[in-house]
Parts: sequence; structure tokens; C-alpha cells
Amino acid sequence: MREYFSRVRHHAYYTKKEWLALLAVSVVSGFVFSFSKWGYVEFDARTGFQNLILYSIYSFLTYFSIDFARKLYAIRIGMRPEFKAWHLGLLIAVLVSFVSNGTMYVLFLSGFFIQRVEHLIYGRRETGFKIIDAAKIGFYGFLGGFIFCVLLSILVPHFPHLKEAMIVNFWIVLYTAIPLDILTRIGDKRAPISNGTVVFTGSRTLSVFALLLLALGYASIFFVQALWFLIVVFFIALIGAAVWLYKNELDI
Repeated sequence: MREYFSRVRHHAYYTKKEWLALLAVSVVSGFVFSFSKWGYVEFDARTGFQNLILYSIYSFLTYFSIDFARKLYAIRIGMRPEFKAWHLGLLIAVLVSFVSNGTMYVLFLSGFFIQRVEHLIYGRRETGFKIIDAAKIGFYGFLGGFIFCVLLSILVPHFPHLKEAMIVNFWIVLYTAIPLDILTRIGDKRAPISNGTVVFTGSRTLSVFALLLLALGYASIFFVQALWFLIVVFFIALIGAAVWLYKNELDI
């Protein structure tokens, strides 16, 4: 465990390019979510700008929770995921917002590339990269985004405005769950890989578990809020599943 925390301290960092990518993706997401909130009766630049900043912060926290969870797991197996923005996706998101007047969200904005960290791999019984490794990294991205939403749901009774942050979280996690293989087949080879792509192509069992996690988990959060014990029980079960995945490597 001490070795793992040492790995996290030295390798769970963000490069300047990653911070810029996170910022770009978050601002565009904030623009998409706040597009129809620039004044509720007539145009109000001050209100719109405040909403843009607020939704950008909500988006940033969600993207960060997804990506940092990926890093935490990847470091353990000698990998390092690098957060990437998809530039064409950023443009598409803005254009769709204008065309639909803010009624449609298209958030194919980001993904990641996986790098091997050679000195972290040393000593492992299997040093070759397997698709299941990428699937597990992507799954932990889902897990990070979902856990952040659970934390928001606990705070909502005291801070009702965080309900909007939960909605932002849901849409972002949903779009990261959609496989982006088709994007790389229309000519943009620079499109980063998504959680959905690596999970659904890497392991059928893990993809089913991820779908159940997203469907049942978010349904519990949004529709069973009065029954907090259900959420707490589900949250505990989720942590148990994460620990099981961590210890058993889920070699399927």
C-alpha cells in the first residue's frame, strides 16, 4: 500500500496540455449547458456569464473525477492515461447548441490515450498490455464519475442548486459511456478513445456491469432520493465491487 501511494504521489499528475484540455472541455461543456440560460426573460450578459462559469465548474469537477479515477487505477498496473480533448467534438458541440438553441446536448468532447510507465511495470508477472487492462481503466472512469454524483446527491438537501451539477454529471458520464469507434472511422485519427470504447470492446462482463452501474445507480440517485438508505446500501455495494475488481484483476 505504501508503494502504491508513492506511485500516486509521483505519477498521478497532470501535464500542462492535460490541464488545458480539461479547461477547454469544461468551458465548452459549460457553454452547452448554459446556452439557454443567458437571461430568462430577455438577454442578460451578466446572468449568462455567471451561469457559464458555474456550469463550467460543474463540468470540470465531473471530468476531473472521471479522469483522476482512471489514473488511480492505471498507475497500479504500470499505465498512465493522458486526458485528451477531441477538437472536432468541441466544435460540433458548439454548433449543435446554436442550431438547437440549447435544447440538445452533444458532448463527444474528450477521451484518453494510455501510456506505459516502464519502471512501474517492472516486477509484474505479466508485462504485456492487454485490452482488459484498458477496459478496467475505463471502468474506473465510470466509477469515479458516479461516486462524484453520489456525493453531490448527499449535499443537495443542504445546497439545492447542486441538483444542476448532478444533471451535468449525468450527461457527461452518459456521453463518455458511448463508444467513439465510429469517430475514428470518419477520418479523424486523432480522436481520443472513450470509456465506452475500451470497456465495451475489452470485456463483455465488465461492460454489462458498467451498464448496470450507470442505469441502476443513477436511477437510485434521481428517483429514490427520499430513501437514502437505498443509496447508502448501493454505494457500499459499489465500493465492495471496486475492491473486488482491484484485488482480483477481473481477468475475463
